[in-house]
Amino acid sequence: MNWFICINEEVTGPFPTDKVLSFSSEEEFNSIQAKVWGSQLDHWLKYDNWVNSHQEIINNKSKPKPKNLIWYFAQNSQSAPVGPFNKTTLIEKVAEIESKDQVLIWAKGMEAWASLFEFNDILDSLNISRRKHPRAPLTGQVILKDEQGQDFIGKVNIISPGGCGVTNVAGLKMGDIYQIEIKSSAFYNTITAVGKVLHEAGPNSYGIRFEKIHVESQSTIISYLKAQGYMNKTASAA
Repeated sequence: MNWFICINEEVTGPFPTDKVLSFSSEEEFNSIQAKVWGSQLDHWLKYDNWVNSHQEIINNKSKPKPKNLIWYFAQNSQSAPVGPFNKTTLIEKVAEIESKDQVLIWAKGMEAWASLFEFNDILDSLNISRRKHPRAPLTGQVILKDEQGQDFIGKVNIISPGGCGVTNVAGLKMGDIYQIEIKSSAFYNTITAVGKVLHEAGPNSYGIRFEKIHVESQSTIISYLKAQGYMNKTASAA
């Protein structure tokens, strides 16, 4: 189970239980000002109160939450997380935020919070087209290899210099790193990269961020985007 820490209105996390408990032994950690929150809690707890009751909270299964209530958001890195929601409600809540530039999203299974602009499917639902990297639809095959050498084969449906969207592939884990090969009739060469699964976009569909990509592969993607007319589509966020 993961937890978030709030000190002087600055939120950090998520952290595993053992890590949060270890904070008390750090000289610079202010346990009096610190508050703790997790998905099993309805409100923030003072750190000392959380230490005394955390095991009971973890063991409390009297109010299980539906599996689809896994999404949280924060208006910026200093604001408290809000949730959990299903994705539909999350989108409705984020749509009400006037300035979305600093909105952060987190879902169960993610290693860390990520910018709203990393979630292409949510951006589409919000009718926001501005992204860190221009992207374009793509038809092709994707092969992902994990650290154990197991292959996962599916389809790529979106491509950008910073990542891709994949579908029809089961078993990927959020936060895991994969060797990636993308083959498409739109490219002369195979795109090779190392990517991290950032979030699950739907059943057997994932958003992947490139951690490393060969310079020739990145150039091929950029050339494709230019040819498709997507490089200049950077409308402002709603």
